[in-house]
Amino acid sequence: MVKIFIQASYMGQQVDNELNMYKYMEQSPATHPGRDVIRTLLDTFYIDGPQDKHRCLVHPPLWESVLAFLRRNPIERLPSPVIAVVLHHLFLALDYLHTECHIAHTDIKADNIMFGIKDDSVFTDFEEYELQTVISVPWTFSADIWNVGCMIWDIYEGGSLFTGQDPEFQRYRSRAHLAEMINLLGPPPPSLVIQGELSDKFFSSDFLNQDLLTGLVPLEQRETTLEGTAEREAFLRFMRKMLQWEPGKRSSAKELAEDEWIHRHM
Repeated sequence: MVKIFIQASYMGQQVDNELNMYKYMEQSPATHPGRDVIRTLLDTFYIDGPQDKHRCLVHPPLWESVLAFLRRNPIERLPSPVIAVVLHHLFLALDYLHTECHIAHTDIKADNIMFGIKDDSVFTDFEEYELQTVISVPWTFSADIWNVGCMIWDIYEGGSLFTGQDPEFQRYRSRAHLAEMINLLGPPPPSLVIQGELSDKFFSSDFLNQDLLTGLVPLEQRETTLEGTAEREAFLRFMRKMLQWEPGKRSSAKELAEDEWIHRHM
């Protein structure tokens, strides 16, 4: 599998970032089980283009991404046994990145997780590793945990928790994204808000765009697909371990890899 980068200034920085991540991982312990579910770099070389050279990265061959698999599914949501295996591998990979490599991925999404030729899922792409949050709160490894929680809802419940679509401007706006988060989780704790460099843009003592708030609609009211009380409650407990305002209250990747809901379906 060969990944070819176009010769543009921002892509040059992107390939440098990705190469640095792979080189850093090569120096980290290889005995962690999460190392086996992260795509490796086999080689790198240049090819000549019409105007300049292009950097190429060589990786082991893989099948399709979770996103592509999802789009082939008529109901556009992953079945429980499939997502359980995917998430177990993903959390092992994140535990390896967080604890052994001290790397936050920050770009977790369904098209960065690919199925291997032998059915194992593999975590890919290290192009970006700087987090941009809505109110610019300093990031931690738990930013990856939040992103996984949002992705799970997309691929398992068949819809996005947050779109950021602003009804006034008819496009994405940070204020609309933040309002959706408040509608789901309630207002953020003041101790978190004061850390944000952009907090004054959205908060005084309360959220400044009250017209965007529709009232609290928690996960329990949004979940409509699962059958059985025990199954539904286990899934919602699992989701709440990730979707917490305060980074310190989110479970670690290692803890989530051992969650009862995942192991119930593996």
